Formats: sequence, structure tokens, C-alpha cells
Amino acid sequence: MATLNHPEKEKPRKPYEKPVARKIMPEEAKRKLIEHVSQGSQEAKEFLEMILADEAKKLSTGTKKVVTASE
Repeated sequence: MATLNHPEKEKPRKPYEKPVARKIMPEEAKRKLIEHVSQGSQEAKEFLEMILADEAKKLSTGTKKVVTASE
């Protein structure tokens, strides 16, 4: 009889893959930050205000600007 902790047929373990960090483009970083602000993250809002005051004002007034790859 198999138990939850010791199944009769165990799945083979996947080989270890070390985590990979990748750089993102400034446009993507800006878009991700704006997404966090629009979801209500206070920390993201404060960070946005520090680095991009004009974008923070646009978000606080409710006008949204679509960030494109050309910016």
C-alpha cells in the first residue's frame, strides 16, 4: 500500500539547474514598475516618484500612458 509520503513509483528527480539572472531593457523595467504601481504597491509608487516624477504624476491623475519600445 502506497502512502502520501512514500509512493510506490517515485518520479525521477529533475537535474539541478542553477538560477539565471537576466538583464532587462530600461523600457521593460519601466513598464514592470508602472504595472506594480497600478496594482497598488506603495513601495513601487515611492520608487517611481524618486526616479520618474513625471510618470508618477501621470499615474496619480489617472491618465495612463502606454509605454512603447521606442521610448
